[in-house]
Amino acid sequence: VTRKQHSSARWQWLLVGLLMGLSGSAVMWWLLKDQSGQTAPLQRKQASVRSPQSAPKNQETKTRKNNEATHFDFYRLLPKMEVLIPDEEITQARAALPKEKDRGPFIVQAGSFRRLSEADSLKARLALLGIVADIQRIVVNNGSTWHRVRIGPFKTVHALKKIRRQLRKARIEFVVIELAG
Repeated sequence: VTRKQHSSARWQWLLVGLLMGLSGSAVMWWLLKDQSGQTAPLQRKQASVRSPQSAPKNQETKTRKNNEATHFDFYRLLPKMEVLIPDEEITQARAALPKEKDRGPFIVQAGSFRRLSEADSLKARLALLGIVADIQRIVVNNGSTWHRVRIGPFKTVHALKKIRRQLRKARIEFVVIELAG
C-alpha cells in the first residue's frame, strides 16, 4: 500500500463518517417535527420559557400548584409523629440488658473444613499472626467428618476485641459463639 493510497483511504473514511453523522441528524430532525411542520412539544416548551417577571398570572398559579404537588410533607409531619419515652422506661430497659461481665464464655470459630490439611493450614496461618488455635474433629449425623478451627475460650466480650480486630485485618472470616455458662 503506497502512501498516496493510505492518505486517500483516510479521507474516504472521514467523508463516510461525516455523511453518517449528517444523515443521522436529518433523521432525528424529521422525527422531532410533527405533521404541521412545528417543532415537537419538547422543543416548543424550551422555546417558550420566559423570565418570571413576564409570566402571566394564570401561569404563575399553575407553577405554584406544580411546586406544591411535588413538595414533600415529611418535614412537617415527622415532628408531629415523634414519641417521647420517659426516662424511667429507658433506665428500666437498660437495667434489663445483660451486662458484659454477665455474658460469656465465648469461642471464635475461624473455619470448618472437611479435610484436616485445610484446617491445619489455617491453624498455621493463625499461628503466624500470634493466635493460638485448636482443631476440633466433629462427626455429623450423616457420618461426614468436619474439622473446626477454634480460638478461645474468652471470658468477656472485651477479651474478644483484640482477636476480632486481628482476624478482620488478616481478612479471615470468623464466627463468635457464646457458650452456655
